[in-house]
Amino acid sequence: GDPYFLAAMTIGMHHPFAVPLTHPDVQSLKAEPDGYLAALRYLDLELERVLTGMKRDGLLKDTVVLILGDHGRHEKVGQTDFEKQAGHFMTPLFLWVDDTLREPGTYRPRTVTAVASQVDLLPTILGLNGVAPRLSPSVGHDLSCLLVSDCVQDNMAFLSSVYDDLIGLASETEAPNDLRR
Repeated sequence: GDPYFLAAMTIGMHHPFAVPLTHPDVQSLKAEPDGYLAALRYLDLELERVLTGMKRDGLLKDTVVLILGDHGRHEKVGQTDFEKQAGHFMTPLFLWVDDTLREPGTYRPRTVTAVASQVDLLPTILGLNGVAPRLSPSVGHDLSCLLVSDCVQDNMAFLSSVYDDLIGLASETEAPNDLRR
């Protein structure tokens, strides 16, 4: 009955994309030169298996599930140097909210395309739970209002890469042209 937090980490989405070939879709995609595709399909199937089982067992009642990668793709994807580096920072966040918590003024199914970064995660989770401090030690912002409407404008995403020795900020209107090596 008490609130709890559970974190699970996986390395299946990392190179060399070694995933079990137990599903025909994964077997077929493994033949593609881009190993990421088979790994992505395997992840999708495993998320379906885990979440379906949790729902069947009543473990998702009053639950919010967040799925976040630690970065985008390692592989260089794109034509220009900037496009190749930017792919590393394109990390989606998937948020699933149980029906018991969904209310039109709190959560509604939608795709959010606002600029955000991982530093926004802590204040957003605290905001979702109604425990955001008045004065936050976090660099990020509470973006929980995005679950209802397009409420965020001019948010900046913090970018850093140990692989390319880069650091910078990006927004919807300005590309991270200030990345410094």
